[in-house]
Amino acid sequence: MATDGDMIKLARQLDNLMWKQRELVERIRESGHPNAEEMAEDLDQQCLQLAWPTHVIHDHLEHPDRYVTGDHGIRRKKASDE
Repeated sequence: MATDGDMIKLARQLDNLMWKQRELVERIRESGHPNAEEMAEDLDQQCLQLAWPTHVIHDHLEHPDRYVTGDHGIRRKKASDE
């Protein structure tokens, strides 16, 4: 059976793919192609996700109270987070 940690690893992989996708759209935007801006805008609107996968799964973990999300993504709570 998969653990919360296993699910967090998968969500982090999705986070990384999201950032790679963002990078590729920016490369299209800056490519110099005559329709690059239109392509990038359509990709932004139709393909890119707005939420970080690690934030989306947080509430669905078996023990969400053990984790905290923020700009850092997701991590186990420390005593100072209580």
